[in-house]
Amino acid sequence: MLSITCFAFALSFLVSDTTTKATGDSKVIIIPDGGHTYREAPEVFVKSGSADIIGSPEANLKAAFRTWEQACDSWEKKMSRLNGKNLMSTNCGEPHEATRTHQSETAYSYKSKGTYEIRVIGK
Repeated sequence: MLSITCFAFALSFLVSDTTTKATGDSKVIIIPDGGHTYREAPEVFVKSGSADIIGSPEANLKAAFRTWEQACDSWEKKMSRLNGKNLMSTNCGEPHEATRTHQSETAYSYKSKGTYEIRVIGK
């Protein structure tokens, strides 16, 4: 004895939740996606700024330049630590020599204007 069994599946949805759209000779039924809500993408903008980068005063130019390089490196690391992946760029700028004489002793230092760009998310 041979028996055949058939199963039928029905897709149900509320007719009031659907819309129809005429396309040429046929109609298309548009079924909503289940009430998902989509958030608007947050506003993203770039903030630019600057900071003075100053090396400590030293008795000779080479030592003064080294302290400026260390100050530059320290500033870039601090900016990276504070801003993480939102830090887009840093630039220590061009160092300029400054000479100071006090009671026949000369001290040299270097100073520059560092610039940065940070991605800011939100309003």
